[in-house]
Amino acid sequence: AFIIRYKKDLNRFDVTGPISYSVNINTTVVGYGHVEKGNPVHLVQLLCQQINGSDIDPDSKFGPATYNQVKIQGRLGVTKDGVVGKATWQAAGERY
Repeated sequence: AFIIRYKKDLNRFDVTGPISYSVNINTTVVGYGHVEKGNPVHLVQLLCQQINGSDIDPDSKFGPATYNQVKIQGRLGVTKDGVVGKATWQAAGERY
């Protein structure tokens, strides 16, 4: 299991579990044409599971299933564009 902590004052998410890492929300954009693999995508997938109740497989690869889950971002009150930028990160962070 993974534990996600949002550190608003540091503008980052910290993830601990089988792998541990941090994602800076000021400099990291996830989506097609942006970051499409690695830890930031893994975090997006974990957030989709926890916020949306998604059964998405956290495989660290941004593909159609992740894109479709990200578009549910409208529930967070941000633009439904399928891209996780600062506004989406912050809205997700408010859930923590």
